[in-house]
Amino acid sequence: EMLVHVPMFIHDNPERVLIIGGGDGGAAREVLKHDPEKVVIAEVDRDVVELCRKYIKIDEGAFDDGRVELKITDGKEFVKKCEKFDVIIVDSTDPVSVSMSLFDEEFFSLASEKCDVFSCQSQSPLVQKEYFYSLLKNSSAFKNRRIYLSYVPTYPLSLWSFLLAGSKLDIEFDELKARFRDREIKTKYYNPEIHFASFSLPEWLKEELKDVLK
Repeated sequence: EMLVHVPMFIHDNPERVLIIGGGDGGAAREVLKHDPEKVVIAEVDRDVVELCRKYIKIDEGAFDDGRVELKITDGKEFVKKCEKFDVIIVDSTDPVSVSMSLFDEEFFSLASEKCDVFSCQSQSPLVQKEYFYSLLKNSSAFKNRRIYLSYVPTYPLSLWSFLLAGSKLDIEFDELKARFRDREIKTKYYNPEIHFASFSLPEWLKEELKDVLK
């Protein structure tokens, strides 16, 4: 929910959404709650999709929605040739092996030209600092960037970071509440208060980000 709803609510009308990775269908499930016109999932491994649909089933029917188009392809190569989207969400593994290309400078430069709002997970700022700061350095092609935090109990030390980027990232609290109300989205965790609170960073992290996110 935090990977998806933060960027989706930042956009005033997210009609076209690209999910890179996301083969389990969970991100698509949440994106569809915003009633977009089109959702493209660019997943490199068909087995991930098929096994998740058979055994995990967290997509809750998202793959069967007529607005969802599944592309079995390399995410970076897809972005090189795709049309522009309102929102791009990267739902990938850690930056290892096949997913490394989704964390380099070229990818972020391409993505910055292909969307209004972008989000991805940015690792643990506590125990994965090398990944965390590498991602921040490589994403500098985006005009504006923000780090926000949430808690994922199954991830290292639970405290997890996300990167939000794009041309316009600011929204008034009353406007966010209005969008949340008007879109009538049901969530288990996300709400406007959580959204705003997630951008309130501890002092140690603000200090470390001072020069990086100028």
